[in-house]
Amino acid sequence: MAEPTATYSGVVIATGAVTITGSVFGLGYDAMIGGLIGSLMLVMHLPAAPIMRTIAMVFLGSLLSAGFSPIAVAASLSYFTWTSSIPYTALHMACALLLGIVIPAIIPLGLAFSKRKSETL
Repeated sequence: MAEPTATYSGVVIATGAVTITGSVFGLGYDAMIGGLIGSLMLVMHLPAAPIMRTIAMVFLGSLLSAGFSPIAVAASLSYFTWTSSIPYTALHMACALLLGIVIPAIIPLGLAFSKRKSETL
């Protein structure tokens, strides 16, 4: 099991980095918080990882979910008509939370897939 102090310090570092970087890129704070919470929920349930990997997972999960959540909201509004009754802010936060859970899990899978493909060439 990872040292709790190291894990908490990694979360604090990632939170500060996400806030500064996201505000520079003009991302919504609500979406960044939703993505951060989703990424932290995923990290809680994964086996212990090195501190830099944990920071990178939380950082990328939060930023990418904040960036892609407007696209997810537009897709959900066009594919699922019943979501039009949900307020935009709530739907935006929910999409950011779901993307924050999914994106950090997809990134290592994509890297492993690209590594396998490059070895077969």
